[in-house]
Amino acid sequence: MEVIHQFDYSDAIKQTRLREAQNPKLTKFPTFPDVAHPLVITHPESGYKALNISPMFSCDVVGYEEEQAQALLAKLKAIAVDTKYTYTHHWQMGDILIWDNWRTCHTATGHKRKFRRKMHRTTLAATDTFGRVDEDRLKASN
Repeated sequence: MEVIHQFDYSDAIKQTRLREAQNPKLTKFPTFPDVAHPLVITHPESGYKALNISPMFSCDVVGYEEEQAQALLAKLKAIAVDTKYTYTHHWQMGDILIWDNWRTCHTATGHKRKFRRKMHRTTLAATDTFGRVDEDRLKASN
């Protein structure tokens, strides 16, 4: 099974696009094609299987009717953010957090907004690739 990840499906990106439309002086945020990814992936090092969905970007399931796809995604997204599978870090001065980004859902919560956060990101080159541009959706949008 494959799930479609659509960058503009995110509410935050929709808001950015709306601001861009209202203010032509803003630098345009890049656009990305829809990408079909396997619904379940296997970590290349550990062999661990992971659900490959994003509460922000997963919008469809290849080969499913709209209603079926949305029902399945709603169930899977609920599992992905269920507190029994969630770690919330309680920040203390000097903390550092590192995670394996092979389908770790992450968000910036768990800190007091009045304090400054300093973040550095390091991305290592992948040895495995998966996913494909959804050519049918790409053609339909052009």
